[in-house]
Amino acid sequence: MIDYLLSQVNTVKTFSSLADTKANTLLSACNQNHDPKNQLKYLVIGPSVVAQGLANLGYTVDCIDGIAIDHHNLTSLSSSIEDLLNSNVKYDYVIALDEWLCRAETEQQQIDKINIMPQLATRGFYTSIKDYKNMSSRDRFFEENFELKSDAGNCIIIRKREWNQNDRQAWTQKNYIIQNDDLTVIEPVPCRTMYFKQLAKFSTDAGAKDFQVDKKLMYKPLFSKSFEYIVYISF
Repeated sequence: MIDYLLSQVNTVKTFSSLADTKANTLLSACNQNHDPKNQLKYLVIGPSVVAQGLANLGYTVDCIDGIAIDHHNLTSLSSSIEDLLNSNVKYDYVIALDEWLCRAETEQQQIDKINIMPQLATRGFYTSIKDYKNMSSRDRFFEENFELKSDAGNCIIIRKREWNQNDRQAWTQKNYIIQNDDLTVIEPVPCRTMYFKQLAKFSTDAGAKDFQVDKKLMYKPLFSKSFEYIVYISF
């Protein structure tokens, strides 16, 4: 869905200042010190404008499966995470937002995602998740609708969770886009909840030295009105 919505807007023009704001929010979370003068390396996984924001702020950033942006501080990699692991490439910080850990079919897949972080990040790993434990019954099934203004016609975005009746932590994410009275149905995505205590345990099992959830600063993904908690895990 992100690819479709990005095709409707001028990415650089629309998201430049927004990218800076989101990057500054992330860097300020969880009481960590960041400075582009330190020349540390950052890896961003997924289509988050945080990668563009970090590059704008002077940080050196590599990106996998991200938004295609032409920036001298930003490199879009064609390799996969597995390729990076096989080549023993290391980054100071790895960032995977937008509930990256929730995009999994099984709990073991979530654990596997966490387990690779000590192999990639020498300092720490940033991610974001929702508070599913305290989520209202209404919010568990639908996210708040979102409208994206576009020259080709405004897009109304509807997100629905279809929960698995046999597994209370699993759901199918369904996304619908209404544009000029035309309905586009995006391919459903299997997902699983990730609770704070659950993530803390999996991180500790993976060798984490510290686990923090920021209670004040929150992250909001692109094309969404739903906020997520920023989590920082150091190794």
